[in-house]
Amino acid sequence: MKKSDENRMSNPGTTGRVKAAHTLARRRHLPQALLGGAAVILLALSSCAGRYVASRTEDAAGVGARTEAAALSDTTSLASQLHGDVTSALGVEKKASEAPSLVREVADGKRRVASAAWWGYNWKDATEALQRALRSDAEIILVPDMGRPWEIGPVSFAGNKTVVFEPGVVVEAKEGAFRPTESAMFSAANLDNLVVYGYGATIRMRRADYEGSLYQRSSTRHAMVLSGLRDSAVIGLTIEEAGGDGILIGPSDRRFVSRNVTVQDVTARKNSRQGITVVSGENIAIDHCEISQNASRLRDAGLSFEPADALNKLIDCTVTHTAVVRGVGSGIRAALSELDETSDPVSITVKDSVSAGNTVSLAVTARTGARGVITVTGTELNGPKRLKPAAELEVNIE
Repeated sequence: MKKSDENRMSNPGTTGRVKAAHTLARRRHLPQALLGGAAVILLALSSCAGRYVASRTEDAAGVGARTEAAALSDTTSLASQLHGDVTSALGVEKKASEAPSLVREVADGKRRVASAAWWGYNWKDATEALQRALRSDAEIILVPDMGRPWEIGPVSFAGNKTVVFEPGVVVEAKEGAFRPTESAMFSAANLDNLVVYGYGATIRMRRADYEGSLYQRSSTRHAMVLSGLRDSAVIGLTIEEAGGDGILIGPSDRRFVSRNVTVQDVTARKNSRQGITVVSGENIAIDHCEISQNASRLRDAGLSFEPADALNKLIDCTVTHTAVVRGVGSGIRAALSELDETSDPVSITVKDSVSAGNTVSLAVTARTGARGVITVTGTELNGPKRLKPAAELEVNIE
C-alpha cells in the first residue's frame, strides 16, 4: 500500500473520519491457470477492471460510502468496447431470430463465446435461460444487460468457464423461488477454473421477504456458495440482500477444502447473516473488498472464518485492503470452536484493512487444541475486540 493510502486509512483526523481510497485491481494479474484458452479476452477484462477506481469513505461511526459514477462510466465504456470486439470478431449478431442457430454452434463446438440471452431471456423468469447458458459448452458466457433484471431461481455454475456479467446487469432472486431454507442463488461445487467477473453488476436477493412471515426463517439462503473449488475467482460483483451470506466458501461432499480461490473487488452489503464466510479453505485471498451493513444478529459478522468441524482447514487465508463496516455483529471474526488438536494449524493474515462501526471490531474464539497463528497488521480496528483464543493459538495485532 502506498504511504498516502496508509495515511488515509490510519489517520481519522479531527473529524473522526477514516478515508480509504482503494484502487481496484491495480496490481493483481490472474494466474495463467485461470485464463485457459480465453487469455486474450480475460486480459482485456483485467485491463478494464484495472481502470475501475472507487473512492470509499468510512468513519468511526461506521459510515461506508462509495463514489463511483465516473469510474463506472469509464468501466462501462471499456466493457462495451470489449463486448463489441468479441461479437464483431466472431461475427455474432444480437438478433433473437439467430439465437437457435448460435446455440447449436455452441453445442457443436464452433463458438467458445456465447451470450446467455441466446437461450431465451424471459423477464418474468430467466432461470432456465441462464442455467442452460452456464451449463453450455461455451468457454466464456456473457450475461448482457437486457434493460430489466434477470429474475431467477437457484442456478449452478460449471467448471472451466468464465462468466462475465456486463456493467448494469442486475440478477435478482425471483419472488417465491427460494422457499427451501437452504436455497442458494448461485452454487458451484467440485469445480476447477471458474472465473466470475461482474464490475458494475449486481446480484440481489430478497432479504426482507425471507425475514417475513411467509418464509420459514433461515440463515442459509446464501447468494453464492462455493464448495470444494480449485483455482477460481469472483471479481467485481456487488452482492446484496441475501437471506444468509453474500459469499460462502467451504467444503463439498468430495473435497474437504476449497483451494486457491480469490474474492477481489467485491461489495457484499446488507446480507442477512454475513458478507463473506470461509468455512474451509487453503490459499484464500480476499482483496480490495467492501463488506458493509451485514448481519441481523450479534453473533454474526461481516467477514467470518468459521470451520464447521475439525476436518475443515483455514490455511494461508489472507485479507488485504478490505473495509468491513457498519455491521450488527463482529466486523472480522475467527470462530474456531469446532477445531481441536486433530485439526491442521490455522494461518490467517489480515493486512492494511479497516473494521469500523461494528459492535465488535475483531473477535477470535477457540477451544483447547486449536492451533496456529492469526496476524492482524496495518489494520484499523475501531471498536472493542473480543479475543478468547486457546493457549495454542497465537493472535498477533501489529
